[in-house]
Amino acid sequence: MEARAMSAIRYHRPEFDAERGRYVRLSSRAFEAVSRMPRALAGRVRREWLKRANGAGCKRAARGLMTDGRPDAADCWLHEFVRPLFAWSATLPLDASDADIREEAERLSKGYFRDALKLHRQVGSIGRLGDEAGAGAAEVGRQQYAAMRCGLTALAARAEADGVAVGRFLSGKYEAESVLGRLCDKGFVGRQLRKGFGRARENLIRSAFGGVHRRAALYVSDDAMEAWRGQRRRNMALLEAMELINELGERFDLVDIVAASESNPRNRNAGLMVRIAGFEKIALDLGHVGEFVTMTCPSRFHARMSASGAVNPKFDGSSPRDAANYLQKVWARIRAALKDEGIPIYGFRVAEPHHDGCPHWHGLFFMPSEARKRFREIVAMHLCREDRDELGLSYFLSNKARLGRAREIQAGERRLGGAVRPLAAICVGMLTEKEFWHGAKYSDFKAVQARVDFKAIDWGRGSAAGYIAKYIAKNIDGKNAYGESVGFDDEAEGADVTKTVERVLCWASTHGIRQFQQVGGPPVGVWRELRRLKDLSGDGDIVRAAHAADVGDWGKFVMVMGGVDCKRDERPVLLYKEECREPNRYGEPRADRVRGVVESETGVYAVSRVHEWVLGFKRGGEAVAHGGAAAAWTCVNNCRKNEAAAETAAIYPSVIKKGGDYDWEAIDVLDWLAANGRSMPPGSVVGRALREEYRDCIRREREEFDSVAGLFKAELDKVLADVAAAVKDGRQMAEKRKVWQELTALSAGFGAVCYGRRLSKPKPKSDDEIGGERPRRYLPMPKKWTTEDVIKRSETVRKGAAEWLERMRRM
Repeated sequence: MEARAMSAIRYHRPEFDAERGRYVRLSSRAFEAVSRMPRALAGRVRREWLKRANGAGCKRAARGLMTDGRPDAADCWLHEFVRPLFAWSATLPLDASDADIREEAERLSKGYFRDALKLHRQVGSIGRLGDEAGAGAAEVGRQQYAAMRCGLTALAARAEADGVAVGRFLSGKYEAESVLGRLCDKGFVGRQLRKGFGRARENLIRSAFGGVHRRAALYVSDDAMEAWRGQRRRNMALLEAMELINELGERFDLVDIVAASESNPRNRNAGLMVRIAGFEKIALDLGHVGEFVTMTCPSRFHARMSASGAVNPKFDGSSPRDAANYLQKVWARIRAALKDEGIPIYGFRVAEPHHDGCPHWHGLFFMPSEARKRFREIVAMHLCREDRDELGLSYFLSNKARLGRAREIQAGERRLGGAVRPLAAICVGMLTEKEFWHGAKYSDFKAVQARVDFKAIDWGRGSAAGYIAKYIAKNIDGKNAYGESVGFDDEAEGADVTKTVERVLCWASTHGIRQFQQVGGPPVGVWRELRRLKDLSGDGDIVRAAHAADVGDWGKFVMVMGGVDCKRDERPVLLYKEECREPNRYGEPRADRVRGVVESETGVYAVSRVHEWVLGFKRGGEAVAHGGAAAAWTCVNNCRKNEAAAETAAIYPSVIKKGGDYDWEAIDVLDWLAANGRSMPPGSVVGRALREEYRDCIRREREEFDSVAGLFKAELDKVLADVAAAVKDGRQMAEKRKVWQELTALSAGFGAVCYGRRLSKPKPKSDDEIGGERPRRYLPMPKKWTTEDVIKRSETVRKGAAEWLERMRRM
């Protein structure tokens, strides 16, 4: 295949047609790049290359006057535009499918795994050499740490060059083993490749070839749409093939659960509108005003003109992701300035694309009426700071910059030999940014409408939620509460919103842009957990907030939670989380699990998540478990195991089989002999006898262990039966589940034996070790059966098991 490609490249050298006076074939470099592009894009690039190669003087070329090397200039143009994408991987073409990306991810992860093995061998050799040289443990550890960080940095740099974004994991928050584990995981590598390659390809099509605008492809390219639709089909097929199972054996199809969640467009739209209407109700009750703001990026972020679709001469190649980051940074400055001024705002903002993919924001914010003018001044000041000359604005960002300009004028007057004015006189009429916008007039805001536009909400003309309802719907499903279209898309020259919303969703997914964000007010996580609770009674903060959430009254919920400007840690109801002791697949501790809500003052809490769920695949009506605890798959354990086996093989070469693999049973026999103070005698006959003796010993130990464990297992079964009966009570299920898991782990431990040694299990932390008194349950436990009673009844079993294990170790 490579030979045919090379012959085709040699055949496609630039050929000049003397009769027509222009080039008709690509150069070898151009053909190599074009051959890796989709057909539609390849045709567009081929025409652009020929246009640049022939140039304006192609008619004179027939007379032999073409000597300016235009084919080479066209090659340089193509190289500059294609290089950012082809730098991701030498084997990924522009039209790479998801299967190609998975194959490339598997190849890269295997290469990273081999490099990780070498790195661990290097670190291990440093430790052995240090021990032989008699170096201190601290010095050896320092050298090993330095070698690990140096090797990890080099490996991460290589991964970044391959398109695997792993640089953010090099901070002190992540251990070296977890970073290596991610690089060795083909799933992680595939996700990073898919995300980075898709964005780079989309930016190339948008920037270099003008493939994204209202007259070509709206919002995103057709290639991105095809990849996004394929990913959606695969996700739906996976959802339909999986189900969730809880500890009671109840099964639910995963696709049905997703349809009932916020992932459903109808539910998402309804949830956002409920919160917006709640904010509007609060604003009316408090006498606040509403402001609808449109925020746009400077011209350098826009690839194409809005009306004609022609190339924007000010465009600097920025991607939609760069534009989104710019808006986020500007909004962060605005929020900080509003906080310094003491202006509380609350509401929502929506991000949506222009026709060429550049994002802009729409915001609906509520605030006190006396703060409206200052709010406009602050927002306009920060949004117009960059590239303000294109808006016709002329002022200095600071007084220091103004004085610097005044000194330059003063120095010019000295050179001319005339009268030299003082700095104060020169600065007259030269305004700083704060002076210009403080007390700005209506005409000033009118002049910057291309960058920021303000509209005051007129309560007499209708609901404030109606100003933003269309923008929310056109970014979700394009439909209102009655399932009807909300109108036409202005960016698509009058096309129906229900037809263009798919491209909007693809745009947000491809570039990783957050479409909706709540500003101010309590977190929505507490609201969603409260809606899970049922049959609450009383008059506490949890009951009042849960009642407001149950009836969908966001305004009442906000007031129960302390108002729109209350700090998060000062709110009366917070999320109740429990420690998750299971590490993730990279050996890192998981985040605390949300279990319900808790009152911050009293410690009273209510559990909203009472079940333990396991993800499984459907097979003939049965589900095969796919979730649960899993050991971290990293190269650390494998490296150490292979190193120990290599050291054993150096002393006893007989543990190596003919195929090159280790005889693990022989290695276990050697460990067993070493533990009993014996050594391995030579000879294969003696070796076979020792293997049989080892197997008999293990068999006797297991039989004796099972007989003794049976005595304690009967008592444990009785305790477990009592706990299982108590678990059926829904009010106590969350508390009893902890006891169930702890005792089940203890019961399973009686059968966990590895060559006569009981597997060690992590000791759970006590309440004193965790710190503080555990918050009491909202619905108290009955007096006849508590967790303390269960623990006391199992103390005898624990003590007996510990004594028996001690006797086993002494044998």
